[in-house]
Amino acid sequence: MNAMERMIRSSIMFGACVAVAACTEYWAKPGGTPAEFEAAKAACQSQAYAQFRPVMQQVMVSPGYVTPLQTICNGGQYGTNCYTTGGQYLPPSFMMVDQNEAGRNSAARSCLFAAGWQPARNKADAEAISRSAP
Repeated sequence: MNAMERMIRSSIMFGACVAVAACTEYWAKPGGTPAEFEAAKAACQSQAYAQFRPVMQQVMVSPGYVTPLQTICNGGQYGTNCYTTGGQYLPPSFMMVDQNEAGRNSAARSCLFAAGWQPARNKADAEAISRSAP
């Protein structure tokens, strides 16, 4: 694996980590318990998957390219040695993307809202909402 491929793969992994971290949310409902939330979330996700089944599509992450030619010469006492590197074709990179993921996530959120759950800014806010009277 060359430097360009490593850079592309690390960028994809970083993006995936950021996306997962951004999806971490706290939900609360007055009088709600963590067990009730997990049950509601499972039911909503199940309903959302039935409504928006995964539709996988292959997308190009980077196009193929030819590495540039580079000639390096080292001079010495008895002459100059030159060698050329590069000129290799690197094929395009692809990844699979679920085209229905956004719709599924939206449907699951709507379902949680309909069941009385609301997103909270942090864990402390979620606990305060849960402790309030229904």
